[in-house]
Amino acid sequence: MRQSFYIGIVVSLQLIFMLVAQLLIVRVAGVGAITDSYIAAQTIPSVVISIVVSALQSVWLPRLAVMSSNPVMWKNEQSKALGQAGLLGGSLFLLIAFSMFYWLPLLYPGFLEEQLESTMYFTNVLLAATIFNMQSSLLTVALRTKG
Repeated sequence: MRQSFYIGIVVSLQLIFMLVAQLLIVRVAGVGAITDSYIAAQTIPSVVISIVVSALQSVWLPRLAVMSSNPVMWKNEQSKALGQAGLLGGSLFLLIAFSMFYWLPLLYPGFLEEQLESTMYFTNVLLAATIFNMQSSLLTVALRTKG
């Protein structure tokens, strides 16, 4: 019960800090083309992380839960899960980063050329961060299986 409470606090704090960061970015940078690009660039990584993390969690939570009584097998399964998340995240990053030039103008047809370039840059940075988010979500799953 305590562990669930602590996880809830950490997730709540993460959401609060994300909201504060968004407000600070808009406050410091102002409302304009760059902030539009930054907000738009968050869309693709958010969708990717939502789909991939839910799939990875649904696969690895039961597997790790079954192995939780055997520490050696549990560590091996956790290693496989983290490796799979790293490979999947890296592959998706490369696929999206190299194909973005073609489909991003279709996704944001009202953006100027400069906005599209900055959106591509921000999207690449945020996509790289999703690789680490995938890893941390699987570490959270591993923590849940030990509790």
